[in-house]
Amino acid sequence: MKTKQHSRSVKLLFRVLDTLEGFEVIIAGYRSLKVFREMIELLKTNCRVRNIVLIDIDVSALSKVGEFENLLREKKGKKKGRLIFNVTGLEKHVKAGRVSTFLNHINLIRDRLSADFSHGFFFWIPEGLIKRFALDAPDFWAWRNTVLVFEDKEILGKLEGIPVMSYGLEDFKNFTLKEKQRQIEYLQGVLETLNKKPPAFNRDKRLAQVYSDLGSLYYLVGKYEQALDCIEECLGIREALGDQDGIAADYNVMGLILEATGDYDSALDYCSKSLKISRKIGNKIGEGNSLNYIGKIYYTRGEYDSAIKYSKESLEINRETGNKFGEGTALNNISAIYHVRGEYDSALKYLKESLEINRETGNIAVEGTILSNISGNYSARGDYDTALKYLQESLKISRKIGNKSGTIITLHNMASIALRKENFSKFLKYEKKAYRIALEIRDAQGLYNVGRDLGNFLCRTGKKEEGLVMLEKSYEIGKKAGFPGVKIIKTLLKKFGKSQ
Repeated sequence: MKTKQHSRSVKLLFRVLDTLEGFEVIIAGYRSLKVFREMIELLKTNCRVRNIVLIDIDVSALSKVGEFENLLREKKGKKKGRLIFNVTGLEKHVKAGRVSTFLNHINLIRDRLSADFSHGFFFWIPEGLIKRFALDAPDFWAWRNTVLVFEDKEILGKLEGIPVMSYGLEDFKNFTLKEKQRQIEYLQGVLETLNKKPPAFNRDKRLAQVYSDLGSLYYLVGKYEQALDCIEECLGIREALGDQDGIAADYNVMGLILEATGDYDSALDYCSKSLKISRKIGNKIGEGNSLNYIGKIYYTRGEYDSAIKYSKESLEINRETGNKFGEGTALNNISAIYHVRGEYDSALKYLKESLEINRETGNIAVEGTILSNISGNYSARGDYDTALKYLQESLKISRKIGNKSGTIITLHNMASIALRKENFSKFLKYEKKAYRIALEIRDAQGLYNVGRDLGNFLCRTGKKEEGLVMLEKSYEIGKKAGFPGVKIIKTLLKKFGKSQ
């Protein structure tokens, strides 16, 4: 049997396994039975070499509640040391149209499994069924450690078995912070390998994807300079390859990075260029994504008529294409516009619809944003206790997935509630935490909003020197980005003795 082709893949895979702590799950996708058999053999070999006990678990015939746990206990027996459960036969339970008893059961017993089996789990499944698995067992899926997809050696060609782990921005949003960091480390290793190879179409195409993925990941963890560098590298390669789909996707990511740093004109320009390409080549999903991003930029700038126009157009296209991720995001964006207009009932209606869709698809990144927005709805009605409950849920999600910009927004909103309740110590605690994170990642919107409110409070409470620095920075950012309400900051600066 020729197994050399995949040896590098297994080493990369074990690099991930070696960092597992307690109960964690790896989803291993494969594109052919031949690849599956080769990977299983190499997995067993490497386990023996590393003194890891690999326990094979075939779940294809399981149909009753409790059978999976009983099988795990039976197979484990009195084995000690480092254990990995190698689960196969999952494809028998992943079927469109209904959720099998087995999947429903593992979804419900996730917490019990984690308590009883503090080991790594390896779930093998054909690549085409991965998304269905995520939908059928969303709670279990949420605890995945990482996802690897292995190609046929004929497709891999000269890449020597480097596994394809290409997800895209929307997928990466739902990775935990730990998963994002591991994915960055993994991709840096792939990048180093690819850069040693001579230029070729397959190599360059893969290289572009790695740069694109790294750019998306750096953006999501708040490392905007590294993100820009990676996307620029990627665009140079994709332009040489004539990859219009890829260029359109990267223009969107570039727009999001620039938006985060406060360059809204450039952000709008890149997302508009992406929209133009997607329409030209007939990429409806790309078109829906661009419309969502453009609508969000207009919303942030206070141009609500344009924001709702683009967001509703995105909603229509995403429903037409069946893109649930895009539909959920569009509904959330529309709700935000209704909220700022004071139409709270309409806003809540869209939010609840968006929340249902995003929970159905396991899109926890947008779910965290929605929970924060729902809290704003209750806060506007004066129900601060309910608002705070939703904010705490949102904060938990943002911290889990490493969404620092989301953490800033949630802490800022918690501070606003504390201020309304005249709990000044909590107000300062939340705002100072939010401002530190905003400074760390250079989040323009965070520096603007938090700096405005915290600076104003400090000036009013006798700490004018510290407060004025924040107000000045907030004013500069708001003026450059065209944020609504920047005139209020100018008035505050004059009031506290600083002319602009």
